[in-house]
Amino acid sequence: MVRWIGAAILLLVLLAGSAWIAAGRFDFAGLAAARLGAALERPVSVGSLRLTPGRWISVSLKDVRVDNLPALAGEPVVQLARLDAEVDVFSLIRGPVVIRRATVEGAKVFLARTPEGRGNWQFGSAPPANAQAGDARASFPGLYDLRFAGSELVYRTTSGTDLHIRLEDALLRTEGDDQPLVLTATGAYNNVPIRLQADLAPLAALREAGKPYEARIAVASGETQLTFQGVLTDPLNVDGAKGNLDLNAPTSAALLAIAGVSSNLDITLQLKGPFERSGDLWRMTDASGWLDDATFTAPLLQLREGARGQPDAVKAEVAFGRLDLNALLGEGRRGSRSNADLSLAVDRAPDTLVEAKLTAERLFYAGVEADNVTLEASLDSGLIAVKAFSLTYTGSRIDADGQIAAIGEGNRGRITAKVLVSGMEAQSLRRLLGIGNLPLQGRLNAQFAVIAEGATLNAASREARASAVVDMRGGSISRRLIEIASTDVRGLFRSADGMTGISCLVAVLDVRAGAGTISPLRIRTQSGTIAGSGSFNVFRRQVDLTVSSEASTTSSFALDVPVRLSGSMSSPTIRPARWSAAGRAELAANDNVNRLLPELRPFARRNPCLSSR
Repeated sequence: MVRWIGAAILLLVLLAGSAWIAAGRFDFAGLAAARLGAALERPVSVGSLRLTPGRWISVSLKDVRVDNLPALAGEPVVQLARLDAEVDVFSLIRGPVVIRRATVEGAKVFLARTPEGRGNWQFGSAPPANAQAGDARASFPGLYDLRFAGSELVYRTTSGTDLHIRLEDALLRTEGDDQPLVLTATGAYNNVPIRLQADLAPLAALREAGKPYEARIAVASGETQLTFQGVLTDPLNVDGAKGNLDLNAPTSAALLAIAGVSSNLDITLQLKGPFERSGDLWRMTDASGWLDDATFTAPLLQLREGARGQPDAVKAEVAFGRLDLNALLGEGRRGSRSNADLSLAVDRAPDTLVEAKLTAERLFYAGVEADNVTLEASLDSGLIAVKAFSLTYTGSRIDADGQIAAIGEGNRGRITAKVLVSGMEAQSLRRLLGIGNLPLQGRLNAQFAVIAEGATLNAASREARASAVVDMRGGSISRRLIEIASTDVRGLFRSADGMTGISCLVAVLDVRAGAGTISPLRIRTQSGTIAGSGSFNVFRRQVDLTVSSEASTTSSFALDVPVRLSGSMSSPTIRPARWSAAGRAELAANDNVNRLLPELRPFARRNPCLSSR
């Protein structure tokens, strides 16, 4: 904007040179509009232009309008209520133009790019961008005291979003061409109050076309401050930035407001690292920082502005040490677990597409504590896809993938996911499920598939449909349990101590809205084979399971009387039971895995325990 004002003043003053004596009597508005329009190759209107001759020429300009490019017709590129300036008459001869004092009131600048990528601030048809920028730098006017009041800049991103910058008061000042240039301003960005302090290299350095221009720019809103220190290769377009960026946000309120996000989330964020911007690409590499108490490194943080009408694209790679999501997402006291939740709302037309890779050495969420966590995910139109999710939990490896898709007209989402568990200790599973003593030792493998819908993750989990297959090869089980399950009469005269080896174990579970079935369940051991089926309720923590031996596989002392385990998962009641006709039919259908979600059936059928041999 400063560039335009300087160019306009230069042209207008030159026009007035031939009318030096009579200048103060005439209004040069019509002549100025015609000459400016020809120079800029845009329609220009000027309400009033008056000049007062002298050693310093006084210029008074009112009601200026510069039209936009035809492809962006409508909003003018520049509107100006009033400009008053004093220009050194001798600088008009030797150049560059020197402006001692200038005050701009009621200016509005609208910046945008055409569908072909041309900026509307590029006037004329003229030379290539590099030459044009070099010429503009070499002839940049000497602005020693420039003040803006009640002005506004609107920048339309290539995705069509308007960013509003209001300048309540701004001052650009220097003591001379070889002295530092200082810009201070107060105003607002998208209605968020901001303060700006820019310490810039002298005007003489700005005029050295082709050389990087040093700058330190600090923008603050409340306690939040963003600082850039480095160089600009195209300073007049605030482009070609390369240096270091430092963000310190004691609260996230200002950042969320600037981004236009409505949220009660309140976190502390610090971020610093190398930064560069070129055209539509903004990038930080090898950055580091803190998110509340969690330290992180960020090998890549990148924003690419989309073409006109298209969303922007963000890529992020972030690695945490210790990450406590309960503290970040929970309400009230830090670390609260009962209120941690995640929204399942997915924007069908997001302004920004996201690809992210997040890792954490240690993660806390709800009641889960996990190690070596990796998440690769993306946000697209109406879809959040988890391409890979893995972690180590209680010594076992868990790998998952899935997606959340927008459904219906509201903020509901549909989750589909598949989870593979490798090498989980049986006692870890007992603790995870919150059940009582589990007379089982060894490592389990499992696969889970889930379909769920809801507005939040916790709400969806209450109505989820899930299938699971638990597989075990090796390990051991209590010999006493085998004798109880087979109602071995020897149990009346002795207690069977120790464990017996497991050849195979399979359990097929199907859960709908927290209520599930277990069928088939089969454990083949050195002491015999037991099988069973039953039901459970995750939310009420209740179980009803009936098991019995396969008579041909246990001792001659087995009576083949089924045993029923029912009641609380943590302390079930065990008593003799009778098989109903339906129960016996279900037990006999030991290879029936068709109730499972399709992706789990091959895994279940590979277990040798599904055969009654």
